[in-house]
Amino acid sequence: MLTGCGSAASAAASAADASGTITLFNSDPTISDELGALAKAYEKERGVQIKVINCPTSADSQAILKQYYRSGNLPDIISCDASALDSWGSLLTDLSGQSWCSDTDYAYTSSKYGTIGFPYCIEGIGIAYNAEILKKLNIDPSFVKDTETFTSVLFVAYSLRDSLKLTSVVACCASPAYLSSARGTQLFGAYLDSGQERSNTALLDKLSTDEPLEHDRAFDYAFYLSLIQHFSDKELLLSGTYEDQLSGFAKGDYAFITQGSWAGRDILKKFADAYSSSGNFDIGYLPFTFQSGLDTLLVDAPLWWAVTKGGSVEESQRFLSWCSGESAQKLLVEDMGFISPFRSCKYKSSNPFAPSVEQFSARGKTSGWHWMALSPGMRTNAVAPVLNDYAQGKLGIEEFLTNLSKRIRAY
Repeated sequence: MLTGCGSAASAAASAADASGTITLFNSDPTISDELGALAKAYEKERGVQIKVINCPTSADSQAILKQYYRSGNLPDIISCDASALDSWGSLLTDLSGQSWCSDTDYAYTSSKYGTIGFPYCIEGIGIAYNAEILKKLNIDPSFVKDTETFTSVLFVAYSLRDSLKLTSVVACCASPAYLSSARGTQLFGAYLDSGQERSNTALLDKLSTDEPLEHDRAFDYAFYLSLIQHFSDKELLLSGTYEDQLSGFAKGDYAFITQGSWAGRDILKKFADAYSSSGNFDIGYLPFTFQSGLDTLLVDAPLWWAVTKGGSVEESQRFLSWCSGESAQKLLVEDMGFISPFRSCKYKSSNPFAPSVEQFSARGKTSGWHWMALSPGMRTNAVAPVLNDYAQGKLGIEEFLTNLSKRIRAY
C-alpha cells in the first residue's frame, strides 16, 4: 500500500498506524515502485501490511517527519541519511542485537545510540567506465593508480575520440541545478574519503576548524578535478542534467562517467533501449586516484531505515530481518537491481554497475560517504557554488581552495 505526503495535517493522518499495519516513511521517491512491490511481497508472505508513505521529490523529508512527530504519529520505520539519523537518535530503537548486524559492514552505528540504521542497499561512487571502450584502447583498468596514469588514459581516449565516435571522453555534470540536488556534491566525497578507512572522520572533522582543508591533499584533488573537467563535454558539464549524463553514457558517447551506481538502475529504467543498442557493455569503476595509493571505492548505504520507539517495534524489527533474508534479497537484488549490503546474499544484481561495487566491497577496498554527514545546506550553499565556479573556469586551483575554505568556514 502506497500513499503520498501532502499538508502537515493530511501527512500526519496518513501515518496513523492501523491494527496489523506497519508504516514506513520513504524519503527517496525514486524507489517508490520498488518499495510498493516489497510491501506486497511481505504482506503475502507474512500477512502484515506495510503502508509506504512516499515523500515527493520537491518536499523536505525532514520537515515532514517533524510534522509527524509533533502530531504524535511518527511512522514505525523512517528513512534518513547520515546527516539526519543522529538527530532522531533518542527516538530510535537500538538494533544491535538483530541477527543481520553481523552480516553487514554498512549498518549505521552511533556512538551514543547504538545501531540505529538498517542498510537496505549500498551504492558505490567513483569514475565509472565503459569496459568495451577501454578494451578498444587496450587499457587495463588496473593500470590507473595515480593522477599521472589517469591523465595518460584520458589523453589516449581523447586522441582516438573520432574513431571511437565519442562526444567527449568524460560525462561529468556540474550545472547549478545538478549540484543543488541531493547527490550533486558527491565529487566532494572524493576529497573527504578516498583511500581512508571507513571509520576515519579526520578530514570531515577538520571542516569545522579555522583551516577546513588539508592543503596538499586538497590541491591534488583540485588538480584531478580540473582534468576531469578539461576532458568533459562542456555543454553537459555546465548546463546538462543527470538524465543527459546517463543518456549519453548509455549510448556509448563517453568513455567515463562521474556517477554513483544508482545510475545503473536508472539507465535500465529510462535508457534501456539506448544501452541495448550499445551492446549492454560491461561497466567498471576506477577509484578517485588523485594521489598515489588511493585504491578504495566510496561505498555506503545512501539511506538507512530506522525503527522508532513508539510504534510497532517488534513487527518492524521482524520486517527488517525479513528484508535481510533470502526471499526479500532475491526481490531487492535480482529483480529490482539494488546492491546488497549483506555478505550472505547469493543473488546478483541486474544493475550493470553492481559487479564492480561488489568486487571492491568483497576485497575490503571501500571508504565511507562522510560527505553525506554534511548538512544539506552546507552541501548546497557552500560546496556546490564553488564547484560550479571551478567548472566554469572562473577559479584557479588556489582560488578554488581559498573560496571553498571561506564558504565552509562561513556556513
